[in-house]
Amino acid sequence: MKWIIPAYCAVVLSLTAGAATAQQMLEDLPGYFPDEYLDLLQPEDTSVEINLQGAMLKMIGAFAGTEDPGFAELVSSLDGIRVRSGEPSSATVAEIRERVHSAERWLTQAGWMAMIRVREEGDEVYVYSKELDGLFVGFTILAVEDSEVTTVNLIGRLDPTQLIRIAEGLDLGVFDDLDADFSSLSGGTDD
Repeated sequence: MKWIIPAYCAVVLSLTAGAATAQQMLEDLPGYFPDEYLDLLQPEDTSVEINLQGAMLKMIGAFAGTEDPGFAELVSSLDGIRVRSGEPSSATVAEIRERVHSAERWLTQAGWMAMIRVREEGDEVYVYSKELDGLFVGFTILAVEDSEVTTVNLIGRLDPTQLIRIAEGLDLGVFDDLDADFSSLSGGTDD
């Protein structure tokens, strides 16, 4: 009996150490966008937070496989998907937009390329890509609607046309309010 508690503690410690190592590894990848350090959203202001990587992405791919094999393959091939959304309670709309513009400057200085910039009727959407050795290794979407901020970070090798497909497959809604037809990029219809 005396060995059960130390064995249990060893298992718990090894699992938590493994989780910390996996998170550290994700942060070290070139397509990682550290939104938590850029003052876009405080933890108390975040209404949606999604962190998917490793086995979870493969499981989502497996579940989606029968309904949408293309989406399943895309998700399974990524290293990580991170989504944050919320309304900063201690900031005005102008301050929120300035924070997003500061994040844009950070992305540019860190070697990310602006692919799409849309400013339409108070909504703003920015799509950035990170390239390494001629391949896309990350995409970041910054979206502002009124006082709500949403960041999406796709980490891993990805074709740019797959960005829209993943956003649609995860029902992120970041392109919903824009008057644009992305159907030719995503292989679907924009109804």
